[in-house]
Amino acid sequence: LSTFLCIAVPTATLVVPRVAIGQSQPADKKKAAKAYVDAGLAAQNAGDYATALSMFGKAYELVPHPVLLFNIAQVHRLAGRAGQAVDFYKKYIAAEPTSPQAKTAREFVTALVYGLS
Repeated sequence: LSTFLCIAVPTATLVVPRVAIGQSQPADKKKAAKAYVDAGLAAQNAGDYATALSMFGKAYELVPHPVLLFNIAQVHRLAGRAGQAVDFYKKYIAAEPTSPQAKTAREFVTALVYGLS
């Protein structure tokens, strides 16, 4: 099983996938994906949303962990792209409907759809 590390920042909750021993992904892909996630988080925290999206997308290509969909949604939301954020939050919810972050994703979808954010 994967575990999650949640990092609270003033504008968002960032969810970082932690790679667990025994997953089916090769170690080199996991290591590269983690490097992309780390770079994506740094870019997001710096307000460089284009780079953050690129890094999270590359990580997802290597290790398609659903939590990366949440991270991509967060970047779109922070960049003011509500439609794209909603799409990725919905993909995350479909993949992880009972996760703690799914509740947060549902709240963001409601806020974005009804203009509450």
